[in-house]
Amino acid sequence: MIVAHKLTKFGSVPLHNDESYHPFFIIGSGRSGNTLLRRILNNHPTLFIPPETYELGRSIRQSLKYPFMSWMDLVSLIYSNFQFNAEFETFGMDNLAELYHRVAQVKKPLRSVAYVINAFYGYYREVHKLDSSRWGDKTPLNTFSISEIHSVFPNAKFIHIMRDPVDCVASFLKAELFGDIRAATSRWQQSLEASIRFGRTHSDQYLELTYENLVRTPESTVQRACAFLKVDYLPSLLSLTDTNHLGDVALRKHHYNVKNPINTQSIGNGYRQLHPKDIELIEGILMKSKNRRVRKILSQYWSGRL
Repeated sequence: MIVAHKLTKFGSVPLHNDESYHPFFIIGSGRSGNTLLRRILNNHPTLFIPPETYELGRSIRQSLKYPFMSWMDLVSLIYSNFQFNAEFETFGMDNLAELYHRVAQVKKPLRSVAYVINAFYGYYREVHKLDSSRWGDKTPLNTFSISEIHSVFPNAKFIHIMRDPVDCVASFLKAELFGDIRAATSRWQQSLEASIRFGRTHSDQYLELTYENLVRTPESTVQRACAFLKVDYLPSLLSLTDTNHLGDVALRKHHYNVKNPINTQSIGNGYRQLHPKDIELIEGILMKSKNRRVRKILSQYWSGRL
C-alpha cells in the first residue's frame, strides 16, 4: 500500500524540467472511435497506450492547488489517485508501491510532476515487458484537462477524433454511459469545443481526424496520424491482433466492438436507432452553439461532407 506522509510547506516541485518527453493524447468525446484508434496505434512497434487513467487531469490540478507539498507527498498523491481508481484493475498491475518507493528516492534536480507521471507509464511498460518506447494516453476525460496536461508535457501531441453527434449520442445511450439525451449531447459538444479551443492556439501539436474516415479510408487516415507523430506508417497497424493486451477492452463491454476488424457498420447507427424526435432534439441543442467552428462541423456532417 502507498504510504501517506505528513504534508510539509518546504519548497515546491516544478511541473516539468524541460525533459525530453514526447507523449501523445487521443482526445475528443467518448464513443468516437478513440479505442479503435488506440488499438491501431498500439500495433506500432514504437508506441504503447495503456488503458484509460481517468486521474491524470485531477492529479495535475491537485499539484497546482497544493504547490508546497513535499516530493514524497506529491508522489504518494498522484500514484494513490491512479491505484485507488476503480479502473486501475484494467492496467494488470497489482499496486504501485514499488514504483512509489523508487520515485520517492529520486534526487531533487530530476523532480517534477512530469517525472512522476512519465514514470507511471514507464512502469506499466516494464511490468508488461513492452518493447515500445513512447507512450500515449486515450482517456476522453482528458479532453477537459488539455491545458493542464500541456503545462506538464509541453512537447506532447494531441489527436482529436470526432464522430457524427447523432451516432455518438446513440452509442453513449446504448453503452449506458449516459441515460439522458441532453447530457450525452452536451458531452459531445463540450468535448468538441474544448478540443477546438486547444487546436486553435496549438495547431502544430494538434491533429483532427474523424471516425468516419478512420473506418472508410483507414490507410490514409492512419498515415496522417503516423506522420503527425513522426513515426513510420506500417500496413500491419490495420491488422486485427489480440486485443486482450489492451486491458480494458477485455474487461469492459462497451469496448467489445474493438475486437472486430475495421468496418463501417456503425456509421449511421444513431439515425437507425433513435426516434426522429430525439434526433431533432440533438440537432436543436447543437445548432444553438455559439462556436462557429462547431456549427461548421455540424453542417458538414449533416450535409454528408464528413
